[in-house]
Amino acid sequence: MANDNSDVYERLTQIECQVEEIEHRLHTLVHCVQYRNDRAYWEFLLKASLDSEEEEPVLDLALRAIHWRMHGQPIPMRPKYWMKHPVVRQAFQEGKLSLDEAAHIIEPLVGDKAEQAIRAFECHLKEM
Repeated sequence: MANDNSDVYERLTQIECQVEEIEHRLHTLVHCVQYRNDRAYWEFLLKASLDSEEEEPVLDLALRAIHWRMHGQPIPMRPKYWMKHPVVRQAFQEGKLSLDEAAHIIEPLVGDKAEQAIRAFECHLKEM
């Protein structure tokens, strides 16, 4: 009998985790729709977070480093924790970047929308 209760408890815990994940994805999709036209950068971040909660900060950090490099600015900091991620590590290398090179760096995160993500980030910075 005790074993049956632990199996039920374990299954309930699994279901609760699945429900939380579905709620997170639904919330993210709602925000993607809201941001689609007027906040393109945030839409990219939210879509990235659908794949993995780790991808959102990775994309944000990579876009910041790419921005600095594309504009010939020095990189003011390197996020030690995130430097283990290949996209962040590549984005934070030294040297100026072209749009094509920058797009190639973040393609693993946003696929064929890399140039669009970079442009959305640039617009986002102008809005600030």
